[in-house]
Amino acid sequence: MDSYRRIKDRRPRVFATGLGEPHVRVPRVISCLCTPEPLNDDDDDEPADLRFSECPIERLLPGRRTPEVAYLCAKHGASSSYRCAAQKVAELSSSVAEAGFFPGIILYLTYWFPSHRRGRINSLFMTAVPLAGVVGGPVSGWILERFSGTYGWAGWQWLFLLEGIPSILVGILVFFYLDNGIESAKWLTDAEKSHLASQLLGDKTPESAHSFGDAMRNPKVWILSLVYFGIVMGLYGIGFWLPSLVKATGVKSAMDVGLLSAIPYAAAAAVMVLVARSADARRERRWHIAIPCVLGAVGLVLSATYSSSTHLALMSLTLACAGITTALPLFWSCPTAILTGTAAAGGIAWINSLGNLAGFVSPYMVGYVKDLTQSTNAGMYVLAGCLIISAILVLLFVPARLVNR
Repeated sequence: MDSYRRIKDRRPRVFATGLGEPHVRVPRVISCLCTPEPLNDDDDDEPADLRFSECPIERLLPGRRTPEVAYLCAKHGASSSYRCAAQKVAELSSSVAEAGFFPGIILYLTYWFPSHRRGRINSLFMTAVPLAGVVGGPVSGWILERFSGTYGWAGWQWLFLLEGIPSILVGILVFFYLDNGIESAKWLTDAEKSHLASQLLGDKTPESAHSFGDAMRNPKVWILSLVYFGIVMGLYGIGFWLPSLVKATGVKSAMDVGLLSAIPYAAAAAVMVLVARSADARRERRWHIAIPCVLGAVGLVLSATYSSSTHLALMSLTLACAGITTALPLFWSCPTAILTGTAAAGGIAWINSLGNLAGFVSPYMVGYVKDLTQSTNAGMYVLAGCLIISAILVLLFVPARLVNR
């Protein structure tokens, strides 16, 4: 009898929804196969893979369990596949926009500023990266906590919606108010336009590549791609390690995690501008890229070594964040000094595309090294090694006479 009760209690529960349609609860592990919504084990005490989702069913008859479960999976899977396809289209659109945006901005800045000022200008533009960490961390935490469950949406859905609106508004403003170049700037006098154009003409050298084919045949473009790849690999270490470190201190609130994570990015924003000023004043690029790469590597190694000490690890990650984010804008002053015309447009996009493959390679590399050594620290050491290689490549293969201008 007890065995019968246990079996009976484990049968699917059918209940009324008030909509004239009975429902049956089936394991979420079935229904989540196609759904893009993440499972969160922190929602309650029940493990995510054992939670249940509710699916409509109209004919739950004895002896028809298998076809009805198949019907449930097909019906729920169809709707989930639609949502999944829509999400993939959105992700693809976002990736296409991002792939064109950054190299486009780097190229656009060359239409306005000569080489000896691009270090500081690139740094001012790219302070948006650490400042986004300073502002975006707390704001994202607040959105996740405040809007979770509002109108039936999860916190991450509100996060994507609300943080996407500013980009749309800025895009509209740029289309109407951003001038294409010096010649089309109505707020400049003719004398000012001539002066700025003459400075830009001085950047062109006989060794500059002018066509896209020239850029692809230029070994320096491939070297710079490897350098950028290594820097982005190190940048992944910051995003990988920083939130884990903050959570390890016992911080539970998403907003508190965002506030503490903002500390390294705030320091990085200040260091970026100061080092860029030094690079422009001395008209020196290579060492101003190599030294921050080395400091970033040292910071990653120390953060892994002292991971048991929250304060030391956070200080180490601040050093790593400052070094890596400082190297990025100064690095982009090198391709624009070597390439001009169509070669600059295609070459910058090519370097950016190859370098950003690090965002795909690094998670798998860290995971592989972790499985191989049973230690997360080893993965961080590998990322630090990538930064060291980037520093060596800059010093050995990037000509000073071309970039130190």
